[in-house]
Amino acid sequence: MESLKPETVKAIFQESTGTEFKISKDALLVSTKLLALFAEEAILQSIECAKETPAIPARRSLDGRLSGSADHGEPSRRVTVTAEHLSKVVPQLLLDFS
Repeated sequence: MESLKPETVKAIFQESTGTEFKISKDALLVSTKLLALFAEEAILQSIECAKETPAIPARRSLDGRLSGSADHGEPSRRVTVTAEHLSKVVPQLLLDFS
């Protein structure tokens, strides 16, 4: 996963507070790493939650092949993560990070 830039995190902090503020370089780097870890874990847990929901049927392409077919000829399961999946994992994730 591509990491966040400290400048982006600082801009998020400033936008959320509505004021200009100072933050040490070390505190900004730690905040950036923590936010990146939180986002990555939220994504991974949301994917696992989506895998537990009923599968989306494979679609046939114009040439008749199944989309997402694995190399051995069986269709692979597509996982679509929605806001609902994210909302299911966030409460526990917030507890885990507290």
